[in-house]
Amino acid sequence: GIPVLLIMAELSYRNLLEAFAELEHTIVPLEESSSGDAVHFQSADVHASVSDPDFGVGLVNALQLKRNTEYCQWEESRVTRTDSENRTYTEYHYTKTWRSHRIFSGAFDQPAAHHNPQRDPLPSKVFPAASAEAGVGSAGKVELSQKLVARLRARWRSVDWTLGALPKQYWWWPFEDKTRYEAITDLAGVEKSYAAKGHLFTYVGQGGYFFSPYHSSVSSSLFKYFGQYLEGSLFDWQLGDLMPSCTAGDIRVWYSVQDPSEISAIGGVSHTKDLSAGEPGSYRVGLYHTPKDHVVGVLHAGWHSPQHMMASEARRQWWWCMLARGALLVPSGFAGFATGETWRLDWRPAMLGFWSLLVAFIWLAVWGAQLFVLGPLALAAVAFAWWRAAAKGYVLPGKSS
Repeated sequence: GIPVLLIMAELSYRNLLEAFAELEHTIVPLEESSSGDAVHFQSADVHASVSDPDFGVGLVNALQLKRNTEYCQWEESRVTRTDSENRTYTEYHYTKTWRSHRIFSGAFDQPAAHHNPQRDPLPSKVFPAASAEAGVGSAGKVELSQKLVARLRARWRSVDWTLGALPKQYWWWPFEDKTRYEAITDLAGVEKSYAAKGHLFTYVGQGGYFFSPYHSSVSSSLFKYFGQYLEGSLFDWQLGDLMPSCTAGDIRVWYSVQDPSEISAIGGVSHTKDLSAGEPGSYRVGLYHTPKDHVVGVLHAGWHSPQHMMASEARRQWWWCMLARGALLVPSGFAGFATGETWRLDWRPAMLGFWSLLVAFIWLAVWGAQLFVLGPLALAAVAFAWWRAAAKGYVLPGKSS
């Protein structure tokens, strides 16, 4: 549950800080490094290629390619109303839309009439460059490991294949178009791919989409009609049933890419060539293992110092901890409300007390006996003191004392 998520977030944050504390004073310049050293480098000369073998799609000068799969699915919404005779009834409405996840329709009010096929032959996936190189001045070429590339922090932008790789013109769109345009001739041969032959995917354009239609078998169609007959929805049509749109079970795929022109990296040198001959060397940089066996690998778009990169990673993980701490208010609120109902007291101090105690115990388990753990403990003491004081005179609204 949520407490487990908070424990995992706090552990990741602690391990990250410990790793950076070890790493901070051990980073050496790339030119002076030996195998096993921690290094930092920057480059504005990046060469890599990425591909999705299932579709036969490939791009050059890119570090990561993401396949984004979307599913045409029925969605159910419900509205509860009360008529003039004070009788309550529920109305169900259905619409078809594209979603990045599949929707289980078995729990719908009309599961047969609005069935969502669960086909998922080619789900979303990220493809890091298997071979990426960066030029680093006098140090020569640096080969980046695939595991380091997979940790890239960079903006994703969509990919579209058009005639002559010409950008589309949107006179009504006031913002800069970040789409990466490629020549549609680069898709030659995709009709022989596994996606095309095995699942009938074809390139339809309209924003860089590959489309696969859903074809229902005769037996499944008959079973669907029989289910509609049983549930009484065979002729119960809604606007969503009549409007032309995709068919539930259709799948479309579009791509996004990370292709920064500049990168900054922190990692470990796993292989070097001797520079004694005075010629530029060749390096392979991957993940770095600290003496305490923490694994560090940081790759950011842009030109950044190691201190800036480590601070950015720590800040990112800190925000994950803050979100998990906030989410912990949900189970604490349920516990506080249940306690308040049982004892006929205000639930708010109980919620605050439960939340503070949970945070304090988790911090003790993860961080040990640190001074900052006293904060939630003190807050818990104040909350339960407030709750005890409320017990002497507070009565929930609507309840007699």
